[in-house]
Amino acid sequence: LLRATDRLLSGVLKVASEFLLPTAQLIGPRKYKYAFIPHEGGYENALPAIEEFNNPIYAAQKDFLEAESMPDYRHKPEVLKPDGGFLSVSGGVTFSRLKPAEDRDGMILRLYNPSDEERSVTVKAQDGFILSKAALTKLDESAAETLELADNAVTVTAAAKKIITLKLHIAFS
Repeated sequence: LLRATDRLLSGVLKVASEFLLPTAQLIGPRKYKYAFIPHEGGYENALPAIEEFNNPIYAAQKDFLEAESMPDYRHKPEVLKPDGGFLSVSGGVTFSRLKPAEDRDGMILRLYNPSDEERSVTVKAQDGFILSKAALTKLDESAAETLELADNAVTVTAAAKKIITLKLHIAFS
């Protein structure tokens, strides 16, 4: 897992000596995280848990104007709790990206199906939010197909090993 040395044998370089390489020493404390993720089937079934372990997503609200820069600034109350969210995704796909749409009309949700089988994916707006419109788009965000909504959610089929790009319109209820 870890290799540290203070010298490098230069026999590899066809020279009969070794030279000091003090920067190759990993001096000081090291901190590592390990995860053992039990799963059934292929590795693709563990990808969401791996992604969450390596890059946990935390909800945070941040105003762009700070109290220090504007003396009369008043902090807005939080809309989401720190552990809250406004969307849920189910169906065994991997979350890739959530960003504002390039045309600033809605948001883009990008998902990836890593499995060898097609999967049914449901994207649902959480309590306090309304999913008013959803469309399947191309990677360039041009509309490909308007999707039907049911129970504040949209369901799409994700083909095997394919990226799904959705344009969503979500508002406070």
